Amino acid sequence: MTLTCGFCGNAYEAGGQAARRRSCDAPACTAAREVERRALKAVLMRRLRAGGKLPAPATALACGGPSPRRCLRCDALFASAGAHHRICTACKDSEPWRRATDEVPLYW
Repeated sequence: MTLTCGFCGNAYEAGGQAARRRSCDAPACTAAREVERRALKAVLMRRLRAGGKLPAPATALACGGPSPRRCLRCDALFASAGAHHRICTACKDSEPWRRATDEVPLYW
């Protein structure tokens, strides 16, 4: 069966699985087919998420919930939301922490 490539316009022989594709096996057409496939998949995922049928991608924060961690400022244990959460809420609510002009010591 002779088909016309949808990307380069050249005629190509297709049989079996190749007849379902709309492009030839040239490297440029294969790459274009892959880019188009990924773009269509991204559009589909956006539409599904907008409709509420798929959950948003899981982030590192939602992996295992809060874990106990020692504050880098006061060395107290607190429930950390993730690797980025190293200073406890009590320290962040303190007056020296909120004033950017003061030096806030960190105890490593």
